[in-house]
This record gives sequence, structure tokens and C-alpha cells, in this order.
Amino acid sequence: MNSLTLFFPQWQGSGRTPELYEGAQYIKDILLKEHPITGVDVPTDEELDVEHHILGYTQILNQLKQSVALLNEKKPNKIFSIGGDCGIELSPISYLNKVYAGDLAVLWFDAHGDLNSPSSSPSKHFHGMPLRTLLGDGEPQLIAQCFSCLTVPQVILAGVRELDLPEEHFIKESGLQVITVDQLRESRREIIQQIQAKDYRHIYIHLDLDVLDPEEFAETKCPVTNGIRFSELLQLLNELHDTFQVVGYSLVEYAPKNPQNLRILKQLVDYGLKLSNDYTEK
Repeated sequence: MNSLTLFFPQWQGSGRTPELYEGAQYIKDILLKEHPITGVDVPTDEELDVEHHILGYTQILNQLKQSVALLNEKKPNKIFSIGGDCGIELSPISYLNKVYAGDLAVLWFDAHGDLNSPSSSPSKHFHGMPLRTLLGDGEPQLIAQCFSCLTVPQVILAGVRELDLPEEHFIKESGLQVITVDQLRESRREIIQQIQAKDYRHIYIHLDLDVLDPEEFAETKCPVTNGIRFSELLQLLNELHDTFQVVGYSLVEYAPKNPQNLRILKQLVDYGLKLSNDYTEK
């Protein structure tokens, strides 16, 4: 398999300050310094404007085009992405969905739904819109850059516990599957069986670090109480790896304040490196 480790430190989707750029850079410099990485060029000193109801729209569109060109050049079969904000997911997920002709379940671990449209978003921050965009409902020029669109049955939203009202309406109307923290805790096996029942062989795992309980890991842009414990998450990730072909995995929304959780962060990075040909156990 042709694997790619993608460094995409986009931050403009999360507001006007580049904490998430700094978080991605920290992961790259401290935990990935010995591994080959392919990066998207992301500036940190630009003024952001709201266009098409999206803050930083021009930068986000330009960076999306860069990442699309990169994937077209490299043609990977597996992708480990380090962000940046959740908006980086448009290119790797839509690309792998095309590569595997829709045989791709997307497990979206996140405290938030990321299901706003540009018009419904209260903040106009794009990191609250990427999953809705991947489902083909969003800003047309961004959708046009994607390699494909997901369908609702492909997506499982896991660990969500803070939704905007328009997101709640979208979930209800679309029937998108949601798994709560309590459900994750009670039956990991049931989650795996649900994916198997849909007959998907390939998995993409989106991991926004705010899915974790902030009492255990609080270095995220938007922490939310009552999250998943790390041990529970890691066990589920390993079971997914043992059961399916994990062809994509992202680690996003790390906002280092006083880095003290390298143990957790390293294990999550090492999980991603299992997708890469250069991975060796240490």
C-alpha cells in the first residue's frame, strides 16, 4: 500500500488565532521528526475576512486546492493526516472515498457535530462545517474541489455532546447515526457490529481531540465536559484496526497550552503511523 503522512496545519477554520497551527507543528516537531511527511503550505500572518458566510474562506479554499493537487500527485491508498482544524478533512476523506468507490465507513469522533451549513453557522468558523460539506451540502466551490461526496449511511458521529440547533435538526431529518459517550462506554462491540452490518470493509477515523474528557486531556480548541476516557478510546481504535482495513486516520484540533499529555498524544500518533510503511515498533 502507498501510504502518506499528510501535515496540514490549517487553523483559519477555527477563528482568528493560530493555536491549531502551533499544535500541529508541535506534533510534527516532537513526535514525527523521524518520519517522512508531506505538507500543505499554511501561512500564519494573514488577515481573515468572512466571505460566503465563512471566516477565512479564501485561505481555506486555496489550501484545499493545494491538498487536492498533492493527493493527485502522490496517489496514496492510505492517509494519516495531522491538523490543524477539522476542515482539513475535505480532501483526504473525499479522496479515499473515491479510491474505494464508496466502500468507506467514516467514524467521526468529535464532541461537536461539524454539521452546520455556512448560513446556519453561528460562528462562521469552518471547522463547524466540514462533515456537512463532505455530505454534499455546503459552499459550492468547496464541494467542487472534493473528489467525491459521502452518503449519510457511511457516517457515524461518535462521542458528540455539544450540538447547535441546526445540527440537531439535520441529524433528525437525515437519520445520520449518532453514538453517545455512554453508548461507546457500554458496548464497543455493538459499534463494530453496526459497521459490519453496513458491509463496509474500509474505515476512515476522524479524531478531534475534544472527544476526550477534558479532565484527562484539555489541550483542545473547544473542550467539552463528560467526554470519552482515553483508555476506552484506545481500546476501540485497536479493535477497529483488528477488524477492518483502516485506510485513513486524522488527528486534529490540538491546542498546546502547557503540554503535559505527551503519553496520550504519542499513542495516538503511533496509531496513525501504523498506516505508514515507515512505522516500526519502539
